[in-house]
Amino acid sequence: MARPQGGAAPQVTQSALAGVPTGRAATTDAAGETQTPGTADATPTRSKASTPAAPAGFRTVSGPGYTVAVPAGWVRSASGASVFYRDPATGAYVQIDRTPWTGDPTGHWRQWEREVLAKNTLPGYRRLDLRTADVDGYPAADLEFTFDARGGTRAVDRGVRVGGRSYAVFIAVPASRWNDYRETVNNVLDTFRPTAVR
Repeated sequence: MARPQGGAAPQVTQSALAGVPTGRAATTDAAGETQTPGTADATPTRSKASTPAAPAGFRTVSGPGYTVAVPAGWVRSASGASVFYRDPATGAYVQIDRTPWTGDPTGHWRQWEREVLAKNTLPGYRRLDLRTADVDGYPAADLEFTFDARGGTRAVDRGVRVGGRSYAVFIAVPASRWNDYRETVNNVLDTFRPTAVR
């Protein structure tokens, strides 16, 4: 599990402010990740090559090859190829990585699931759903499942391949609080955009 990391306070940069509407200051942290806070009147767009506005209570962050909106109070950390945003109150988290995989997203999740079951890497793993999805016009797949960590965890893992690059957006929450987090899960998935091919 990732632990929150300390670091320098975010610094506002001129490049971070480019294209940001007045009243919504963007910041760039020491890791080069840009963050833009959401506003109540923001209206997300779904056109190709667009970055949706962050919903109220969220902030848009960008990492290597992507942008996504995450809850404003969640704490960022990194480990290897993954970036995490964790709810300090409950331990719910978002994980974004570019772990390489090949093939179509649905086939990828089927292979991943076979490995998880064969190696028992997620004790109590149980698939709830495997469905196709779309990320800004690119094919994706969502694997929704539960496992035994921390008294029961429910998660959605979205896989998408864009221009030969693979991305996974993983959201894990306490299973007993799934209904409380459903909007958060949807907001994260709906705002994730790969940027490497643009």
